[in-house]
Amino acid sequence: MSTLFMAALALTAAPLGEPAANSEQAVTHRAAVAISPVELRRAVSSALRNEALARGTDRYAARVVLAGRLRQLVDDTRMARGSRRRLITKIVNRLRKLDEAERRKILAQAGFPPPAQGGQAGGGGGAAKSAEALAELIRTVVAPESWVENGGNGSIVVFGR
Repeated sequence: MSTLFMAALALTAAPLGEPAANSEQAVTHRAAVAISPVELRRAVSSALRNEALARGTDRYAARVVLAGRLRQLVDDTRMARGSRRRLITKIVNRLRKLDEAERRKILAQAGFPPPAQGGQAGGGGGAAKSAEALAELIRTVVAPESWVENGGNGSIVVFGR
């Protein structure tokens, strides 16, 4: 495994300036020590920029870091709600462009639970698949425990279905 990839895994979940002891801990660690909203905003901007500029295996590592920053945003309680939503939306839009298998793998490494099985679109056009993929990403990222599929009350419906 490349050094850059291992460093990316360590950065994924560790707050700024606090390296994880090993890559497995980095992947499963859920930012127990919160960083300030300003530091988190800077870290998210940096992760977005790095993901956009990275190529090859470095791009995968940058996406893992980006998903880790998403995990930190979802867990954060100190940042203003509007700022959090804007940053989460930026990351979700970036990750939405990935194919489903890669997106699931990256989100799992960042500590997000796998999406509930069932209710998936079977067949259809590209737009329908993209809409369902977006709905699945939202269910995975935004308060996963609150969706009907995971025992909560929330639901999301793809328009036109």
